[in-house]
Amino acid sequence: MAAEFTVFTKEAGDGDVDVRVIDNNGKKVPVDVKDNKDGTYTVIYYPTSVGSYTVNITFNEESIPKSPFKVNVCQTNSSACRAYGPGLEKVTKSTCGSEKGDANAREIGARCAESRYVPC
Repeated sequence: MAAEFTVFTKEAGDGDVDVRVIDNNGKKVPVDVKDNKDGTYTVIYYPTSVGSYTVNITFNEESIPKSPFKVNVCQTNSSACRAYGPGLEKVTKSTCGSEKGDANAREIGARCAESRYVPC
């Protein structure tokens, strides 16, 4: 799982952004910081488990306002996700295979797709 946020530095002048994320056991968490060259930085960090994390953000080696941030990473519940719409309706007569129709086949225009897994 990954978590993403943006650091805005447009009005701060020239400088460098540094981000450090620490889990509740004091271990560093991997972080990617990308300078978007427009006064913003995209930050992605990769929590390894459910729990509390501390996100430290500095600009020119000084903490930004409200840093460090406390973040709680929670378990997700994919069974609460739903997918619906015309692209997911069952085909009564399959033009994608057998005349009997495949219970998992979906017709999308002239194409067919397996729909055992639906991202949410």
